[in-house]
Amino acid sequence: MAVVVDAALETLGMNLNIEIFGNPRAFYRHGVETHPALMINGNILVEGYIPTNEDMISLLKKLG
Repeated sequence: MAVVVDAALETLGMNLNIEIFGNPRAFYRHGVETHPALMINGNILVEGYIPTNEDMISLLKKLG
Protein backbone atom coordinates (compact mmCIF):
# COMPACT_ATOMS: atom_id res chain seq x y z
CA MET A 1 0.00 0.00 0.00
CA ALA A 2 2.88 2.39 0.75
CA VAL A 3 3.93 2.32 -2.92
CA VAL A 4 0.44 3.36 -4.03
CA VAL A 5 0.24 6.11 -1.41
CA ASP A 6 3.71 7.43 -2.32
CA ALA A 7 2.85 7.50 -6.03
CA ALA A 8 -0.43 9.32 -5.39
CA LEU A 9 1.24 11.86 -3.10
CA GLU A 10 3.90 12.52 -5.72
CA THR A 11 1.29 12.94 -8.46
CA LEU A 12 -0.61 15.44 -6.32
CA GLY A 13 2.52 17.23 -5.12
CA MET A 14 1.61 16.53 -1.50
CA ASN A 15 4.24 16.02 1.18
CA LEU A 16 2.97 13.84 4.05
CA ASN A 17 4.71 11.44 6.39
CA ILE A 18 3.64 7.80 6.30
CA GLU A 19 3.80 5.59 9.38
CA ILE A 20 3.58 1.84 8.86
CA PHE A 21 2.28 -0.34 11.69
CA GLY A 22 3.39 -3.97 11.85
CA ASN A 23 2.09 -4.75 15.30
CA PRO A 24 -1.44 -6.24 15.39
CA ARG A 25 -2.12 -4.51 18.72
CA ALA A 26 -1.47 -1.16 17.07
CA PHE A 27 -4.09 -2.01 14.43
CA TYR A 28 -6.68 -2.80 17.09
CA ARG A 29 -5.91 0.37 19.07
CA HIS A 30 -6.72 2.39 15.98
CA GLY A 31 -9.91 0.47 15.15
CA VAL A 32 -8.54 -1.38 12.13
CA GLU A 33 -10.03 -4.85 11.77
CA THR A 34 -8.94 -5.89 8.26
CA HIS A 35 -5.54 -5.48 6.65
CA PRO A 36 -4.14 -3.70 4.77
CA ALA A 37 -5.53 -0.37 5.90
CA LEU A 38 -4.82 3.32 5.48
CA MET A 39 -5.57 5.80 8.22
CA ILE A 40 -5.07 9.55 7.82
CA ASN A 41 -5.68 12.02 10.62
CA GLY A 42 -7.39 9.33 12.70
CA ASN A 43 -9.81 8.31 9.94
CA ILE A 44 -9.68 4.91 8.26
CA LEU A 45 -9.83 5.62 4.52
CA VAL A 46 -9.04 2.15 3.17
CA GLU A 47 -9.44 -1.20 4.87
CA GLY A 48 -9.10 -4.71 3.49
CA TYR A 49 -7.73 -3.95 0.02
CA ILE A 50 -5.07 -2.02 -1.85
CA PRO A 51 -6.64 0.70 -3.98
CA THR A 52 -5.52 1.53 -7.49
CA ASN A 53 -3.38 4.61 -8.04
CA GLU A 54 -6.41 6.42 -9.46
CA ASP A 55 -8.55 5.55 -6.44
CA MET A 56 -5.82 6.66 -4.04
CA ILE A 57 -5.45 9.98 -5.86
CA SER A 58 -9.20 10.50 -5.58
CA LEU A 59 -9.16 9.70 -1.85
CA LEU A 60 -6.27 12.07 -1.18
CA LYS A 61 -7.86 14.88 -3.22
CA LYS A 62 -10.90 14.72 -0.93
CA LEU A 63 -8.63 15.43 2.03
CA GLY A 64 -7.69 18.77 0.74
